[in-house]
Amino acid sequence: MRQCVSPNIIPQQELKRPRVDVVIQATSVYRDQFDGFMRLLAGAMAKLSALNEPNNQLYQNSQQIQQSLIAQKVDPERAKALSQLKIFSNEPGEYGSGLTKKTLSYDDWENDQELANTFLNNLQYAYGDKTWGEQAPVNLFAENLKGVDVAIMSRSSNVHGVLSTDHPFEYLGGLSLAIRSVQGKSPELLITDLRQNKAEVTSLKAYLSDELRTRYLNPEWIKSMQKEGYAGTLEVINMTNNLYGWNVTDPSVVRADQWKDMYETYVQDKRELGVNEWFKQHNPSAQLQVLNRMAEAIRQDYWQADDETKREIAEKIQALQEQVNLPLESEKLNEFTQSILKQNDSVPLEKNAQMTVVTDQVNLENSSETKRTADEQNTQNQQAIGQGLNPTTQTLKAADANQSAQDQHPSSIEIQTPKIDQKNTQNQAQQKVKGQALEQVQKKSEVQDYAWVGAFILSLLIGFGFFKQFMQQRKK
Repeated sequence: MRQCVSPNIIPQQELKRPRVDVVIQATSVYRDQFDGFMRLLAGAMAKLSALNEPNNQLYQNSQQIQQSLIAQKVDPERAKALSQLKIFSNEPGEYGSGLTKKTLSYDDWENDQELANTFLNNLQYAYGDKTWGEQAPVNLFAENLKGVDVAIMSRSSNVHGVLSTDHPFEYLGGLSLAIRSVQGKSPELLITDLRQNKAEVTSLKAYLSDELRTRYLNPEWIKSMQKEGYAGTLEVINMTNNLYGWNVTDPSVVRADQWKDMYETYVQDKRELGVNEWFKQHNPSAQLQVLNRMAEAIRQDYWQADDETKREIAEKIQALQEQVNLPLESEKLNEFTQSILKQNDSVPLEKNAQMTVVTDQVNLENSSETKRTADEQNTQNQQAIGQGLNPTTQTLKAADANQSAQDQHPSSIEIQTPKIDQKNTQNQAQQKVKGQALEQVQKKSEVQDYAWVGAFILSLLIGFGFFKQFMQQRKK
């Protein structure tokens, strides 16, 4: 087995392309395990940074950083040595960037500049072939990130992608966040995919989208997690937190439709997998944490959800919070969800006010229509009398026909009514339908009364006639 003991610099004539300036951010675990290789790599980068040749970006950027350090009162010789350092990590003996905890803490930050400062401050320690974990008088890590166009990370495991743990968004996402803070724009984020024993470079957006769709939104994966009971719910929490972490560190990576699909899968259960029953049985607080993270993404405007989705999330959070009876995860988040619920409570009042205006207009229209109908009926009655017809029969038929037509069309008012007031609206609609034919019904009732009186008198006369005939025959 051959071992690298000293890297050789390829001459520019053989390279046949410009040299590329690279800044390396090494994890603390990598620093501890591969310190020998890091020293070799740092030595080669220092040599290239001192090589004055055309189109050598390492030399050009090193000179620029050296002048910046001198302008900040750093000794010229030390500024030259510091300008050639390109590998950065934690202070020796320290681990982690601190970005994950701060990002996922609800009330611990207000803007992403605070997160960028955490990342830059914790990982500013430079590592070289002659120095190890040096802290410069200025943040040398931030100086080297100015002008970065691309940030890249490799993935070689089929088990862990960019959503299964928090380290990808912590380091690659953290780089994007830090670069954006020092130069005003995010770099392009790429993944070197080594899973198939060959190197393929793809965009982070595509890699994350594939992982989310094929694993975490895959019914088969969800069913497998359901079999794990409580442990499976924790995987959903972790994945949701990591998706949010990417959204914070580089908002362009996560799309609104992906958040929507997450909500429809793990709350609305659009795939009909019984996820609500699963959470309820094994870990109700897990679904609450997932919803809280979604609501936080909306609150911070990373996810521009529609009003209906906001309302449903706020209502579900309130119901689960009462069910699990645990302390609030965030006062700010609670104020946000409560404001959504209050807005929702005010909507029916506004709709009811609109409905009242509409029904008043209908009453006015119906009143005019009723008067016009009554006038037409009077005219018809006069015409019927002139034609020798029975006006009482004609009036009753007209009233019945009119009432029947009204009974068939009671929905004009119901269309204007919110669903939540359906019962009251139906009562109002029925009253207004009856009100529309009030004059006709009154006229019909009056005619019917006269008919009954006439029939009663006629029966008395007929009975009196029969009685008179009976008495005359008895006398004979």
